[in-house]
Amino acid sequence: MNLGKVDLEAIALSGLSFEKEVGQACRQRRRKIIFGETKEGHEFENRENFLVNSFYVICDRTSAELSRRVGIYETVIDNFFVFFDERLPEIKKKAVQKLKDIYKDDIESFSFDDELDQFLLFLKENKDNMNTPIEIYRVAKQMVSTFPNVEMLLKIFLTTPISNGSDERSFSVLKRVKN
Repeated sequence: MNLGKVDLEAIALSGLSFEKEVGQACRQRRRKIIFGETKEGHEFENRENFLVNSFYVICDRTSAELSRRVGIYETVIDNFFVFFDERLPEIKKKAVQKLKDIYKDDIESFSFDDELDQFLLFLKENKDNMNTPIEIYRVAKQMVSTFPNVEMLLKIFLTTPISNGSDERSFSVLKRVKN
């Protein structure tokens, strides 16, 4: 059966012209404009084009990357807060156990609790001399025979890589585009 022939016969019998009457009754579909497109006939000036297609894109990407990085920093600091924050003992116990679980291959778990308690008392007594993680690590390194596990964990904390490369590239591109 030829469907094209059937369609033509149906149109002839109905007396309607498909292109005119039926087409007018149907609603025209509009395509949704997606990011980066403009309405037909509208062109950006140079400044608007730069803002929409370069500057805003780079700002959005930088903002998203900074938010992602904040989350990573918070995760790392949550693992090691026992060295830098005086919280309740129950919270500290959970954090110490988490450290022992995460770094069980790097530290001696059976002696870590006592070693950490002694080191934290030492930190409390010498609080004025050690304010930054690097200063705390330097002291732990000098006393590595007394606090080997603490020294190892501080070394891991200070050498944990958190990438900053994508933001640096975005700012570099922005500088080139702007000039």
